[in-house]
Amino acid sequence: MTTTTLSAKTARSPAALLLLGISALTANPAMANSIGGNAGLNHGISGGQGKETLQRLSQRYSTTFSSEITSAMQLGSSVNYNKNWGEGRGTSESISPNANLNVRNDIFSASLSAMTSSQVPNNSPNSASTAWQTSWASTWNKEFWPTIRINYGESEATNDVNPKTSDSEQKNLAIGTSLDLLLAKINYNYSQSNGINNPDQSENKSANHTASIKANHSFWSGRMAVTFSQQYSESSSEQIHRPTTNKMVEDATQIALTTAGIPQEVLSGELQLEPALSDNDFNTVATTISPDQKMNLGFKFSQKEDVNRIYLYVDPEAEIPLTSTNVAALRFNLYSSTDESGSLWTTVTPDLVPSYDPANSRIILDIPNIQGKYLKIVAVAWPATPDITLTEVQTSYRYAGSINSIISRKQRQISHLTNLAINTKITDKIPIGYTLSLAKNNSGVNESKNLRQAANIKWNLHRYCQPSFSVNESKSNDNDSPTTKSRSYSLQVNSSPIPSVDLAMGTSRFDTFTEGTLLARNKRYSFSLAAAFYPDLNGSFSLSHSIYDYKQLNQYSSSWNASANLTSRLSSKLTTNLSINHTKSKTATPYTASPYSEATNSAINVNIRPSDILSLRVSASTSWADGQENAPISHQISGTLALIRTAKTQLSTGFSYTKKDTADKKSIRASWGWTLSRFFSLRTNGNFTLDEPRLWNINSQLSSRF
Repeated sequence: MTTTTLSAKTARSPAALLLLGISALTANPAMANSIGGNAGLNHGISGGQGKETLQRLSQRYSTTFSSEITSAMQLGSSVNYNKNWGEGRGTSESISPNANLNVRNDIFSASLSAMTSSQVPNNSPNSASTAWQTSWASTWNKEFWPTIRINYGESEATNDVNPKTSDSEQKNLAIGTSLDLLLAKINYNYSQSNGINNPDQSENKSANHTASIKANHSFWSGRMAVTFSQQYSESSSEQIHRPTTNKMVEDATQIALTTAGIPQEVLSGELQLEPALSDNDFNTVATTISPDQKMNLGFKFSQKEDVNRIYLYVDPEAEIPLTSTNVAALRFNLYSSTDESGSLWTTVTPDLVPSYDPANSRIILDIPNIQGKYLKIVAVAWPATPDITLTEVQTSYRYAGSINSIISRKQRQISHLTNLAINTKITDKIPIGYTLSLAKNNSGVNESKNLRQAANIKWNLHRYCQPSFSVNESKSNDNDSPTTKSRSYSLQVNSSPIPSVDLAMGTSRFDTFTEGTLLARNKRYSFSLAAAFYPDLNGSFSLSHSIYDYKQLNQYSSSWNASANLTSRLSSKLTTNLSINHTKSKTATPYTASPYSEATNSAINVNIRPSDILSLRVSASTSWADGQENAPISHQISGTLALIRTAKTQLSTGFSYTKKDTADKKSIRASWGWTLSRFFSLRTNGNFTLDEPRLWNINSQLSSRF
């Protein structure tokens, strides 16, 4: 084990002092209410035809301690240690102790927490970080009595390189108060942060004020409810650089939301939210870029930001490490959106070539200078292997700095947000709702206004007919961009002619305008049926037709989609499921008209369980495409046989066969789990590829918990 020595500066920090104080308290066993811990030992070995046999070993240990000093005071601490070794990779270690002290009574609650972490990686500098935080809040909850909240924390991070490449400090302060006036509630929050990066000779300062008032009342015995809120916020930031050489200066840009997905249309449509891509967790996989899949990664900023670099952080512990050669095969297209919802995209730059930074496990994508609120990149070329597992994304703006100069970039934004919601019931069967949201933002150089309105009505006539209708409209005014407006209409009728059958029919239209000119129109018609034919036989069917008219590009597309699903429990020991999906689409422009392309996917699943310890699950699927480039027929069949399934041990084996065009892929797998006692458990997994080259991988894990 490698021992990391804290510097004199770190040893005097509040975090270190708190950890030492709690260590002294926990030395008294009479105070301990509970002590627990767990440990794990994981050994893996892999190899194959023409491939070197490699081993890997990882260890993890953790202990937890908690004590109730008094009924109003609790103490807790924990220590986590990890060590990983792999042939060809070397050894890496990390240790992270933390502690917390909490006090709560009828007047206030207070907490003090601290943590320190040391990492000893294989191919990068050793690093250490410490952090501590304290908070105080009033616990009374009375009308006309203001509640108070205060939080303060500091953190430090450094490494052992000389000169240091990491040496930073961060201080954060937050103060808030709330007041209940019966008719309305008032809230005010203030926060500020100050960060220093010594190697870069840079400093980041920010301050935020937010004040809001909210009222919520109901009338006429609850038949009408009105909610109103008004919020004012002011944020300011300053980034200061003091370059010691003539070099590029880099400022991080704040991402408000991250999205990801593989949509059918690249130039239209919103992506699914993927908050894990911007949660500052660089070790947990958030999404994956796989070969032949046009993964879209989107970024939404709270205001228009200058951006010219994107970082994609990859999993540093991936089974197949990423290399510069793999990254060199990647290509991305860059898109931007100026409409209020970020659903219509314009190509900015195609075929961007990234580079790889192995020391920080990240892909670097330099893009042209762009200022926007919505950006996205789309993978259009990929390495043959491996999948690229992403953990985090970041964006920044780089510009030239000169020696011995002071560069200061200041930003300030004032925002007003008004929300109104009215819900009423003309009768118990006819609810009506209306919402309005008005947002105004002023950053000094850019001023914008966004107005959103929505209304809906539903008529619960009877079970045979339940129509509903909704209208939505949003309008965005920006002094740097054209005025955009989108409007949608939706009509749906639900019906249940008999208790075992549910029907739904609907139509919708979505229009987008720029400066009053219709830009695009999307229409959709749908029908769905769900029925329980017999107590053990259920089925569903859906049919939809979409028409998309992108008038700006004079492009028209049409698609049909039909799907059916049938689930049957033939006996208490046999269950089957059958599904099929068919899509037919076509795209046309004034110059070209592509033929209809079709794709069909079908699958069947069979579950057999003749006894409590023996079960078999078999799945088969096939897909077929016509009129689509590089979309051959593919078949797949897989199965899992559970030979033993008891409270103490589980043994299963499985197989998988895939055929795509002329390529076959066959593999088998096995898994064995054994609960040795309530404290120890053992699990072993193995995977074997039967194709050329034959590859195999075996992994065993021993875990303990007490």
